[in-house]
Amino acid sequence: MPSKTPRFDTALDKILTDLKPHTRVCTETGESFEIAERDIEMLKLLRVPPPTTAWWARIRQKRHFMAGFDLFRRTGEDGKSVVTMYDPGSFAPIMHPTDWQSDAFDAMVYGAPVDPGRPFFAQWQMLSRAVPRPAVIQDPKSVNSEWSVYNWAMKDCYCTYEGLEDEDLQYADIMGWSKHVADAYSCNFSEWCYETVDCTRCARVVFSERCEDSTDLAFSAGCKNCADCFGCTNLRNKKFRFLNEQLTEEEYRKRRAAIDLSDAQVVTEWLERMRPVWDRAYRRAAFVTHSEDVHGDDIHDSRDVDGIMLYSGERMRRSFGCTGCTDTLDVTSCVRAERCANVLKVFDSSEVRNALHCTNCIDVEYSELLTNCEHCFGCIGLKRNKFCILNVQYTEEEYWPLVDAIKAAMLERGEYGEFFPHAASPFAYNASGISTLYPLTKQEADQVHARWFDFA
Repeated sequence: MPSKTPRFDTALDKILTDLKPHTRVCTETGESFEIAERDIEMLKLLRVPPPTTAWWARIRQKRHFMAGFDLFRRTGEDGKSVVTMYDPGSFAPIMHPTDWQSDAFDAMVYGAPVDPGRPFFAQWQMLSRAVPRPAVIQDPKSVNSEWSVYNWAMKDCYCTYEGLEDEDLQYADIMGWSKHVADAYSCNFSEWCYETVDCTRCARVVFSERCEDSTDLAFSAGCKNCADCFGCTNLRNKKFRFLNEQLTEEEYRKRRAAIDLSDAQVVTEWLERMRPVWDRAYRRAAFVTHSEDVHGDDIHDSRDVDGIMLYSGERMRRSFGCTGCTDTLDVTSCVRAERCANVLKVFDSSEVRNALHCTNCIDVEYSELLTNCEHCFGCIGLKRNKFCILNVQYTEEEYWPLVDAIKAAMLERGEYGEFFPHAASPFAYNASGISTLYPLTKQEADQVHARWFDFA
């Protein structure tokens, strides 16, 4: 089949054809990073040029376009007060999520003709400052979970962040397929848990971390397939253990009944007692399960991947916090993304590159908040559209030559393949989803042209 973007493909081939593994210097941090053979294979498959910044800088840049944990009150486009994830200093116009998701809102009215000869990011930022965003990004299929950010098919959840098909959660972060859980982080397929971290398929587990397939645990770490254990570490297939000591069921229940965990002072005392025990306990060098040919940490049910917090993935490079993705490079917080590169928060989509917050999309580039779209470039807030550039409708015959000219010019200027710059983020750096992973001072944020919000 003839190429639909021949100028771009010819120019990109000159870059990729003879590309060999080598070391580069990050243009943002000044640190060295590797372009490995596995990276090059994916670059060629996905048809993108090699990155100019280190992996950690690319994660930082993408997650700067995610909201942090703070919620604010601002005035929406309709003049009404609304709770939002965008800080008061943000340029982003906002709308109530229900209004934004309705068919009455049409982001095409903000479109502007593109000029391939001008720097693309400057044109995109003008559109970005005009198109309203939903005050809080939420899945419209969620039920009674208005105070949840980045939820997906949630029910009866409050103050949760990046949840996936959860029910009855409170104050929980990066949870999946869990019910009746509070104050937890990165737990999956669990229920009736409290103050847990990285627990999977657990029930009635409290004040514990990295436990699997276990029930009725407290103050425990690294236990697997255990039940009725208190203050234990690194146990396998055990029951009625207290501080790793084997007891009879009668002895265990008597000792356990003497500890009143409804008393905050008792809980504090046990936490202080167990912290040094956990610090001395052996830990796995990498938390990898049911996986092969993988590099990184927190990788599960995956093959041929490298990154952190990856679930059910295959052939993934430099990726972070993803589930069910295949043939991806530099993707962050994505679910069921295929053949995607340099994207953030892409769900059930394929052939998406350099984009964020896109759902059920095919062949979308440099776009944000698109749903059920195909063949769009540089668009924001569209639903069920095709052949659009900067929110302007084109015919298929008009679209491809114009996209070819844009991409070829971007590649020549060194723009194509780069994610949106820090200055284009609607979030202040210290109020964004990256501030806890890669904290910067205000002066350091200024150096990368990131905005700063002064909390009162």
